[in-house]
Amino acid sequence: MFPYASKQSLRWKFRRKNLLEEIFYHKPDIVCLQEVNIEHWHQVYNMEFKRQGYSGDIYFSSFKNHGIAILTKNSRFQNLEHIPVSLGNNARISEEFISPPNVGQILVCKFTSNNLKRKSPDNSDIESEENKDQTLNNPPPNNNIDCGNDAINVPCDSENNASSTVLQNESPGVEFGLIIANTHLYWQPEGNFERLLQTAKLLSEAKAVLEKYKDNYHLIFCGDLNLTPDDTIYAMLTRPRPLQLSQEEIEQILPKTFGDSDDGSDDEMQPESGSTNNKDDDKKQSSLDSKSLLMKKQNDLELALQTDLARVGDIVSFFDTELAEFKFTSSYGNYAQYDSTHLVSHHDPPLWIGEPQFTNYTNWKGTLDYIFIHSPSDTNFYPSLSLRQNQLLLIPDKKHLHPGLPNDYFSSDHLSLISVFDLIIGQNSKK
Repeated sequence: MFPYASKQSLRWKFRRKNLLEEIFYHKPDIVCLQEVNIEHWHQVYNMEFKRQGYSGDIYFSSFKNHGIAILTKNSRFQNLEHIPVSLGNNARISEEFISPPNVGQILVCKFTSNNLKRKSPDNSDIESEENKDQTLNNPPPNNNIDCGNDAINVPCDSENNASSTVLQNESPGVEFGLIIANTHLYWQPEGNFERLLQTAKLLSEAKAVLEKYKDNYHLIFCGDLNLTPDDTIYAMLTRPRPLQLSQEEIEQILPKTFGDSDDGSDDEMQPESGSTNNKDDDKKQSSLDSKSLLMKKQNDLELALQTDLARVGDIVSFFDTELAEFKFTSSYGNYAQYDSTHLVSHHDPPLWIGEPQFTNYTNWKGTLDYIFIHSPSDTNFYPSLSLRQNQLLLIPDKKHLHPGLPNDYFSSDHLSLISVFDLIIGQNSKK
């Protein structure tokens, strides 16, 4: 599967150590993982994360030997609720089409009271010593970047790293927290319709959780979505409602219920078996039969197309109504403006604008992984809090990745994404 990889980089003991060192070097407050081997989780990962002060849950389908996991740092969060979401049953969204048995999960976590920070007069964080961790040696070859002139300097590899910093706490006694949705969607390149169903199902569940926890919990949606930034589903997640999709975008998410023949042959061009009679009436009958078959095939294709267009139209309407406020901003959506190596001018032909040119680096190279921040058009949706992006983890230079992953630096074929946020609570959160 990875013919370019060294023997060492494929050894489980090496990969296990490397993966954990990379995660614990950055010390994220929240960790979202995909394709976690179930046996490895129970034998290694769960125990190691507990030793490092994390709590979390794994969820997996009975059809697979791997799953997805969300973990949070105990010093920052108290996990309130873990909701497993099976993405293989979408009767509410599409009664006639069952999507593959991928899974999602939603974790509700509240900030512990001793971690609600305030700002000092010089705009620096006030933090107790017990919340500071020691950094690991031998960091992987990547770094962090600021996301704005007013960003607080909290680098992803510093001792006071925080994936979420609470500022301006004006509501003592009120709980604040996050709702994290994590998933690994269907992998087949032609499976856009299946991924669309799965996305709609997970967001529907997230909507129910948001309604339960009201105004004080902000939604973050992340994972390996197996879609690129030029895919229609990316547009549906990031565009305002009502959605305006082009014909090309609609065609991209149609179910693959029909298509071109792969054998290069047509039914009407096949030789007749048996008799070789060349009489005129036999030829006429054969021609009529072929035309009849062709007309039937064309009618069937047209009917299938209209059915599929109706299915897609129903789901787009579902996004416009049931998920009207589920617009997201991609955390890495403007990444190229911070890292010139990912600008369009550096890629011929360009893949997409804004997002990194790759988060997956194997024989195929492209972007499949995302951190989406819920950014509804209704400014009163979150009356008590808002998220402000602070910093991003840089995508490593190609020289550390060539010819492909995994390698001795990075033990996954996908690269880590890290966002640092300020969670601003109180009246000043309104913008």
